[in-house]
Amino acid sequence: IGISQGMITMTDAEGRLANLGDSTEITVNNGYAVIMGNNFLMPVRISGSGLLQFKGRTYRGAFLITQRAGLLNVGDVEDYLCGVLPAEVGANWHNEALRTQAICARTYVLKQSLKRADKGFDVVDTDADQVYKGAGVETDKTNRAVASTAGEVLTYGKELAFTYFHSDSGGHTADITDVWGSDYPY
Repeated sequence: IGISQGMITMTDAEGRLANLGDSTEITVNNGYAVIMGNNFLMPVRISGSGLLQFKGRTYRGAFLITQRAGLLNVGDVEDYLCGVLPAEVGANWHNEALRTQAICARTYVLKQSLKRADKGFDVVDTDADQVYKGAGVETDKTNRAVASTAGEVLTYGKELAFTYFHSDSGGHTADITDVWGSDYPY
């Protein structure tokens, strides 16, 4: 784990705080994060003054290392969406299409997070949910689409709508009941 600028700090489950410099290696062993030869009780929160780096990608927010879910990027939904839009649709889309996608992606992540509260995470960063590549893929155009729709979601009645989407259907689609097993009136 590294940081783009500043220093990395770590807080463990016992409230112990440690400064880790600008880069550190962390291993996990029997409920502890092992950092610089010291054991820290998980969950361990890693934060810093700049963008965090992991495996060649940069991320906003913080990292949380848990026994159950592993390494999680913890952050604001709007920051998360800034790393989703360019990965899912790209900055070359028309502004209104990007704004629409931001609303659909926001609704999707919030709906998914409600279903996974007991799992210790909200979504995964692959096409199993939405492709999320962190801050390193952000563009001004996609960030503006996210910012201009901040907080907007799609609802049906008093519930968040299901806003499943795909980047390429190959020219073929199917009825929602065939794919998801349920029918929705919208």
